[in-house]
Amino acid sequence: MSIYSKNDAVNHLKIIIVGDSGTGKTSIITRYIKQTFEPNNKATIVPLYSSKVLTINGNKYQFNIWDIPGQDRNPVVTRSFAQDTQGIIYCCEVKKTKESLKSWEESLNSFTDTKEIPKIIVENKCDLLGDESFYNEDINILRETAKKLECFKFFRTSALNGYNVNGAFNALINEMIKNVKIKGIENSNKIKLSNKRKSTNAKCC
Repeated sequence: MSIYSKNDAVNHLKIIIVGDSGTGKTSIITRYIKQTFEPNNKATIVPLYSSKVLTINGNKYQFNIWDIPGQDRNPVVTRSFAQDTQGIIYCCEVKKTKESLKSWEESLNSFTDTKEIPKIIVENKCDLLGDESFYNEDINILRETAKKLECFKFFRTSALNGYNVNGAFNALINEMIKNVKIKGIENSNKIKLSNKRKSTNAKCC
């Protein structure tokens, strides 16, 4: 993958990142986009937009990333950002409950079929982990939560030192592109089948 200017972008794909306030969603995005950590990030109170342009296998993509406020499951906000989304990141924090992620999934699923969208869980602030017994217990909870939400993968990340942030985004992006291509082929086949039926039903004058 390599970065290009926005003017070179061809394919636009949308990612939303959701999770409770304080889990580090904004910091994760900042780390991915700018490769830096900003310690004084304030709580997000309105949806924030960022983008990154990459070329992958000769094709250029602009990934439009929306940071959804953690304290806001407003149906209007959720609906507008859930629609036309090609990738979802559920963000949580180490040593904290994962229960709210289910609520986020239910909220999004009210407006779009999340089963059709590639999803991952990012458990941020892994730099705070210490005790090995807690580490093992926590990762089992994380694994079970990912299974319940039908996420294809989960990642432990640290926006502070950058650990696994690029890996998480890259895994999601690759799955999104694969998913979009499959849907593109399916839609193309539907159009071909529709045209074939029209041709078959056509009467000679």
